[in-house]
This record gives sequence, C-alpha cells and structure tokens, in this order.
Amino acid sequence: MTGRKPKVEQGSGNIFADLNLPDAEDLLLKAEIVIELDRLISERRLTQTQAAKLMGIAQPDLSDLLRGDFRGYSLERLMRMLTVFGREVEIVVKPRAAGNPPGSITFHPGELQQEPVISSAIAAIGYEAPTKTLLVEFKNGSRYRYLEVPLKIYEALAKAPSKGTFFSTKIRDRFAFARLTNASTSPRRSKLSAGSPSSARRHRSPAGR
Repeated sequence: MTGRKPKVEQGSGNIFADLNLPDAEDLLLKAEIVIELDRLISERRLTQTQAAKLMGIAQPDLSDLLRGDFRGYSLERLMRMLTVFGREVEIVVKPRAAGNPPGSITFHPGELQQEPVISSAIAAIGYEAPTKTLLVEFKNGSRYRYLEVPLKIYEALAKAPSKGTFFSTKIRDRFAFARLTNASTSPRRSKLSAGSPSSARRHRSPAGR
C-alpha cells in the first residue's frame, strides 16, 4: 500500500499572514522584537526575575511574553524594552525596494561595530560600553561575545602587540561568553552557546598570536 505524499505549500515568510490572522505584519514585527529580547536576556545570563525587573514588568508577564503572548504590548513598548539592554532603536524611512510589498516594515537587530586588527588568530574586535560587551572574531570565522568586560581590558587588547597572547592570558577563562554563529548566518536567529569561565575550560575559543 502506497501512502499519499503530504501536500507542501511554500510559506510567505510571515507565519501570521499564512494563518490569515489580522494585523499579520504587526505580529511578525512584535515576534522579531521578542526574539531579540530573548536573545539579549540569554546572552547576559539573566534570570527571568532579573530581566523582568530591568524591563519594568512582572516575571509571570515576561514568561508569557517570551512564549509569544505579546498581543497586549504595543510596538512602542516592546521597542522601549530593547533600550534597557543598551540598544538604540532607530526608525529609518526609505523608498520601497523592488519586490517588497507595500507597507513593508522590517526589523534588523544591530550588530556591534568591529575593527579589524593585525593578528594571526584574531580578525576583528568590537566593544559596547553601556553593556561592557566585547566581541571577538577569530580568523577561523568563529565569533564570541564576552560579557562584563571592563573598558580598560578592551583598550589594552586593542593596543597589545600580541592580541592572541593578551586574549589567552587576560580574557579567555576569565569572563562569561556566548558563542555566535558565523557572519554568514542571519542575525535574526543567532544561535548562542552560553558559557562561563568554568565551562570555557571545556569549550575554549581559539587563541594565538
């Protein structure tokens, strides 16, 4: 007996529109902001209680929000939640690109600015002062965010004659980190592998000169 092949339909890219829900564009935008909030909370290794206090909501409300119950939140309120994590929200109005539907609104999570460095192991570094976040991109394409890194450590790394040696002795195993996907991966759904100084010994980031 031969079973029937399941019918497959290509989605539009907006699951809410595919489900014929009203305000599908708004729902997609809210979902993307909530995904970014979840990423920021995970990256900073915050508990839901800590994150909720920072965002000005109750922990049960944050739990519901991260599970997708965001209909009661306006876009403005969700965008303001991003700002408590040291993010700036910039609204850019530009001509519609060919192929984009009318009324298109897109969300692009910002990336830390990187500066290329001279090193055989490290390709570029970046730093976000408000959140004390250090970004290190290695020559093999791997990228790591190190958390709660003092500004003086970043400045010393930038000036060090041997970036790899400084990284190995002053940064690796000393700060909690999150491993990001490589630069070719869409920033919307960056996969994180959160770590800590203890776990870093089992999962070391590259180092060298």
